[in-house]
Amino acid sequence: RSNQYQLVSARISLTIRGIRSYGDYTRCYRILKDRIPGIRAAVPREASWGLARFDVAAEGTIPTVAERLREKLTGEIQRQDDRNLEIHLR
Repeated sequence: RSNQYQLVSARISLTIRGIRSYGDYTRCYRILKDRIPGIRAAVPREASWGLARFDVAAEGTIPTVAERLREKLTGEIQRQDDRNLEIHLR
């Protein structure tokens, strides 16, 4: 069985690239906190020009969580493994 389909029971390190303003950052953070089923917690770790990093606690498989994030954040998945996820905003 592939690690890709393990249930997520720990934190995922989420990197969001393509942040162009503080408004982009706050929108992403609000979406993580309030609007994605299965996301139990999102803790900000870094914010800089073009980039934000969060620790995310989620329920479900990593591909399912990745797809929900991709849809809600309107981005493309750049990298994904059993602990890390990187999304680039459009």
